[in-house]
Amino acid sequence: MKSKLEYVTSPEGIVRAIIIVCGCIAFALIADSGHGDVVDWVLAAYIIAWCCSLLSYFFIATTLASKMECGVSYEAVDFCISVFSFFDCLMASIVLPMYTGSRQDERIAACVFGFILTILYAVEIYLTKENAPESMNYLLKKEGILKACICVLGCTTFALLDAAGYECFSPSDGCDSARKWALAAFIISWGISVIFLLLHLTGLGAKIGSMFNTADFIWSAFSFVNYLIAAIVLACYLKCPSFDHYACQARLASDIFGFITAILYAVEAFFLKNAENPTDVTPKE
Repeated sequence: MKSKLEYVTSPEGIVRAIIIVCGCIAFALIADSGHGDVVDWVLAAYIIAWCCSLLSYFFIATTLASKMECGVSYEAVDFCISVFSFFDCLMASIVLPMYTGSRQDERIAACVFGFILTILYAVEIYLTKENAPESMNYLLKKEGILKACICVLGCTTFALLDAAGYECFSPSDGCDSARKWALAAFIISWGISVIFLLLHLTGLGAKIGSMFNTADFIWSAFSFVNYLIAAIVLACYLKCPSFDHYACQARLASDIFGFITAILYAVEAFFLKNAENPTDVTPKE
């Protein structure tokens, strides 16, 4: 582990220091803008990521981390904190713009700092990737990055739809059933994808063998169709004459994220299919 001065002046130490400053600004702006159910969650997400980063920076900068017995190296623990904070801030920054409210300026500024935080955490992950535990190496591959993004955006999709209200005033026209079906489709595809991600991270997927990769491909292809149909159905039942009201804005955002997640599922299925059938580049004799 690096000494105090080496860490503080290293690229990862400088990035962590900037993260701590930007994180403090982000949650201070949200706290000053007022409270609400979802906004309180965003505030908590930023504060948790900030506290974890601050404590980890303190432990490493004071060399206390070298005296800790974690069962694994503290650098690996710090890497996991960065990964968690990245997805934590990414989801919070995606959700926050839907809840600007009357204190629009503060929350837009907080959202900007939130996305800056997300980028900084991604840079930190890249700088410390050699510290990743063996099971976390999956997240450094293109398949792992796609799977993680799918889980984040998929969760955002159904969370926005649920928060906006998926029940219609006139359920007799099929709107109520259509929205509930779209919500169920989003949740089912997301839930199984999270299970696949956990199996990859724990190494259990590799123990299952090629059958697991085939199942992962089939589920990605199915989820692409599932998300695409659900997003199309939801688009047909937005029932918003204008998008000035929050519920309509959140429902529209949910539909947009649904289409984006469907595209990511298609790209993931493409990569998984190519991984199953690699191109033979051996020159013929």
